[in-house]
Amino acid sequence: MFIFVLFPSISFSPPKPSEPTTRCNHPSSGYNVTERLTGAATVDAYFAVAGCLTPTIIGNRGCGDGPAVTYSHVSLEAWTEGYAATWEQIQTDYPATAPVNVGNMGATAVGYDGKVSFYIGRGVKEAAWESEGLNLDFFRGYNISWHLAAKYFDPPSVVNNSLLLPCNVTRLWISRVMQFYAELTGDWDGVDVNDGVVTAKCWEGKFWYAPSCRGNSSGCFVLLTGGNGWDLENSMQKATAWNMPMAAWSKGWAPLLTDETFRT
Repeated sequence: MFIFVLFPSISFSPPKPSEPTTRCNHPSSGYNVTERLTGAATVDAYFAVAGCLTPTIIGNRGCGDGPAVTYSHVSLEAWTEGYAATWEQIQTDYPATAPVNVGNMGATAVGYDGKVSFYIGRGVKEAAWESEGLNLDFFRGYNISWHLAAKYFDPPSVVNNSLLLPCNVTRLWISRVMQFYAELTGDWDGVDVNDGVVTAKCWEGKFWYAPSCRGNSSGCFVLLTGGNGWDLENSMQKATAWNMPMAAWSKGWAPLLTDETFRT
């Protein structure tokens, strides 16, 4: 079973010969479920189901010229619309083993709809509202041309950087994703281009600043996401398009950080 802890995105597979596994036999279905590997993000499952040997390593998924066999067969909660470019890339590059979307869980009795949004603590929202009637539930409340929403948040300088993932193991290092961001927003100052490879411009190797606070990081608020940068590029697009002073990090799927561990 290819399982993504906490996300969750789950795949089921038979074990490879002589490979240590954890088994779960389901008597009613007849399936033998085997856990083999964990990953940090949904797209890791795409590459695992396609048969790539190192599906969790950004920049080297181990797909070679095209896998001939796959040991992971099913993935649940795939969010294919959210990662359409990667999904389509795999369909084009590895048609023999590429995963197939067999339906939307939301259309079944056991399915559900998923929504994506920022989480903002109630205390922060109430402070902004009571102080100046600033609505932090609404994206326009973050437009730095009209409001200084960042003053209600801790600045990036308080973050304990040792708890964050380096940029080169996150979605900030996926060239196709970052090229799409730059082309869509026009923010070429927010990326680096080397020999045709596009990566996000990272400060201290850990974080990315939106254009509206890039020259003054103390005026940024911090966006913390999980996995290897879950939904990160979408948040970058929003911050740039809506003039939001955002500093973005990823911390993996470790337990949620408390104020004490998060701050330096």
